[in-house]
Amino acid sequence: MEKLTSCPVCNNGEFIEYLTLRDHFLSKEEFKIVICESCSFLFTNPRPSEENLVNYYKSDDYISHGKSNSYLTGEIYNTIRRYSFFKKHQIIVNHSVGNTILDVGCGTGNFLDFFKQRGWKTIGIEPAQEPREVGKIKFDLKIFDESILDEFSPQYFDVITLWHVFEHVFDINKRISQLKRILKNNGILVFALPNVQSWDCKYYNSFWAAWDVPRHLSHFSQITFQKLMSIHDLSIIDTIPMKFDSFYVSLLSEKYEGKRYPFFNAFFKGLKSNLHAKHNSNNYSSLIFIVKKENI
Repeated sequence: MEKLTSCPVCNNGEFIEYLTLRDHFLSKEEFKIVICESCSFLFTNPRPSEENLVNYYKSDDYISHGKSNSYLTGEIYNTIRRYSFFKKHQIIVNHSVGNTILDVGCGTGNFLDFFKQRGWKTIGIEPAQEPREVGKIKFDLKIFDESILDEFSPQYFDVITLWHVFEHVFDINKRISQLKRILKNNGILVFALPNVQSWDCKYYNSFWAAWDVPRHLSHFSQITFQKLMSIHDLSIIDTIPMKFDSFYVSLLSEKYEGKRYPFFNAFFKGLKSNLHAKHNSNNYSSLIFIVKKENI
């Protein structure tokens, strides 16, 4: 296990224990989340080493970006995914110029294939070899390991997306610097992240599925994500809710709690979370942040 001695956002060395959580999904081990006394950023600490972290993903049931699962399968899942791709495409087109896109953590490449079919120049990054190879064969995509991030030319991409990926990143400051270097001056970064200020987070508490320790290393609110962006001279130009996420996260949370009727309960809890967010500072279960470089 590795113990951080300073906050990844503000570099403050004073933080206190916030919550002790069980890895409900896989290992059943307990992990601690701490809160920075200076900026209130939440992060998993201590955490597995970067070399050992891969062991906490070793399950056929783990939900990677673009992969179905045992809780939401078949036509329902595929319908929601297609709708999600249309919405994401619309969001990106409305906020960007150009047609070169990099998807970090692209999984098997379904999202990239959707853009490729619409004339975009697509490249994917995926650390896991199996989904990387599937995307290459199934969709004829260019998908690489993370090591290639330092090999791209400066200001190469118009759009860089991270759909529920950034919370998994081991060194968030290094990753932002890498992405900022290869982003065009008029380009956008797109982050989708769970929101620790959402109603469903507070309701489910230690059973909230989006804690997902130890795979999730960083746990953001709108305020702490804004602070991190400002440190890197990046500006959030838009914040957009992911309303379906409240239902999915509630479903997993209900299952972790061992509830008898998880689908029924999750629907109403997800609906309540969305209604609460509508009147409480946009604090939906997950949020999309559209980010641009400052002072260009």
